[in-house]
Amino acid sequence: MAAGGSLWKMPMVWFYCRSMVYLRLLGDSLNRMTGNGGIKVPWGVAITYSDPGNPDTTFSLQPAPGERGDISLPELQCDARAIARMLEPMMEESARALIR
Repeated sequence: MAAGGSLWKMPMVWFYCRSMVYLRLLGDSLNRMTGNGGIKVPWGVAITYSDPGNPDTTFSLQPAPGERGDISLPELQCDARAIARMLEPMMEESARALIR
């Protein structure tokens, strides 16, 4: 946090992904969490720059840019806990639905 309690920058979790289907499952799960009130701030997946010597594409999980300007640290902390708790079962459920 910056002086005055405002966010200095948004949190991001950088990761690699071997299959685009995982990104689809992740995005669908985040949308469901937003829609059912499980998270307060819309989150999304973005393609991020890694480094010139890395041929793999890097992604980040982060609050969706431009959705809200008044995001607070406590909201983001609450969302991070909810995502950690709900993401795996939601992705597994979505994967089973895709297999059917």
